[in-house]
Amino acid sequence: LLLRKALTDCGITLPEIRYGFETGGKPFLKGLEWFHFNISHSEDLVMVAVSENRIGCDIEKWTEIDLDIAKKFFFREEYENIAAVTASEERNELFFRYWTLKESFMKATGLGMKLPLDSFSIIIGKNGGISVRQNVDTKNYDFAEIDAFPGYKCALCVAGKIGEMQVETVDFRDILDDKREYNTKIYA
Repeated sequence: LLLRKALTDCGITLPEIRYGFETGGKPFLKGLEWFHFNISHSEDLVMVAVSENRIGCDIEKWTEIDLDIAKKFFFREEYENIAAVTASEERNELFFRYWTLKESFMKATGLGMKLPLDSFSIIIGKNGGISVRQNVDTKNYDFAEIDAFPGYKCALCVAGKIGEMQVETVDFRDILDDKREYNTKIYA
C-alpha cells in the first residue's frame, strides 16, 4: 500500500503492479525499470524510499546492543569507533547509525545481505559527511540520515547524488480508509 501511495504521489498510475527481481534478488517494477524503490520495516514503522537512481533504505528501532555483534560482523574500524564510546546510550546510537547506513548501502547495490557487513566500511566524518569505502562496484554513493522518529534510526543510500529529499509520514489507517484508490492486484 505504501509503495502504491508513493507511485501515486509521483504521478505514476498502474492498473497492476508486477514485480521482477534482479540477479541479486532486489525487486523492481516491471515496465518501470527506471523507477527505483526500497522498503524497510522495524517494529511499528515501515519506510519506503523511491528515486530515479538505485536506492536502499533501512529503519531500525534502538535496542540495547551486544557489542560482540559489531566486533564479529562490522569492519574493524567501525567496531573500534563504537567500542570507544563509553556512554551506553551514545554507543547504541552509533551502532544503529552504522547498522542502518551499512544496510542501506547493501540494499542500494542490489546485493542485500549477500554482501558481508565487513566487506566495506562506512566512514562517518567529523563534519557529518558520510561515505563508503568499497570494492563492490565503481558507483559513487550518497547517504542521508532521517531523524524523524524518536527511538529509531533511518538511513538512505543512493547511487549518485541525493537531490531534494521529501519525507512524508503516513498513517496506514489513512490509506486503509481510502482503500478504493489502492485496490490493486500485486504479482510476485
